[in-house]
Amino acid sequence: MNASYRYFPVSSAQQAWGLYVTCAGHHTIQPGAAFPPTGHPDEYYFTWEKGRTLPEWQLTLLENGAGEIEFAHTRATLAAGSLIVLPPGVWHRYRPNARTGWTTDWIGFGGDLADRLVGGAGFDPRGDVRPLGDADGGKRVGRIEIRADSVRVFLRQYRSADHHLAGRAGGTQLSHRLFHRRHGGGHQRRQANQRNTVFDRRLHHRFGRNVPSE
Repeated sequence: MNASYRYFPVSSAQQAWGLYVTCAGHHTIQPGAAFPPTGHPDEYYFTWEKGRTLPEWQLTLLENGAGEIEFAHTRATLAAGSLIVLPPGVWHRYRPNARTGWTTDWIGFGGDLADRLVGGAGFDPRGDVRPLGDADGGKRVGRIEIRADSVRVFLRQYRSADHHLAGRAGGTQLSHRLFHRRHGGGHQRRQANQRNTVFDRRLHHRFGRNVPSE
């Protein structure tokens, strides 16, 4: 198994920020290997027999391989390019296909703003799976466009970030880089890019850190 992951402590100040990252990671599960792997905190570990519920949102991107996921209301087959959306408090269980294994990247996050941002994006609140397609593809969900390339960049950045940056600035990166608002024309896109640049500068001034860019 090839694994790299981080869990970030979240302070009351970070909770007040309204959007914070709690964990990020990467797993490659070889065909026939045991799943889930050990080494994760108790509140994140689960077995296929019992499943689990999480206290936060999680997005998991299936990079390659195949598998299956089950929610209380449905069961789905997972293929490369699938984005798994796990809302807080929703029971679920998933596993790789024993013949193929899989490689996944994931991120966990929470906060009032996360509930409004992701909860209002058009995902099924009971748990959802969306096919993102190839590395440069994007899928529109309501007024939000989720791009597979941005998901990959974001997850790779934050599984190696320190908890201060991931917990605070990571949440803002989640909002304005991972989820792309649909803009009608070139002028609106330029305005959005300008707002993002100003926002990054304010983060740098506030936290005294460089905010990772794509």
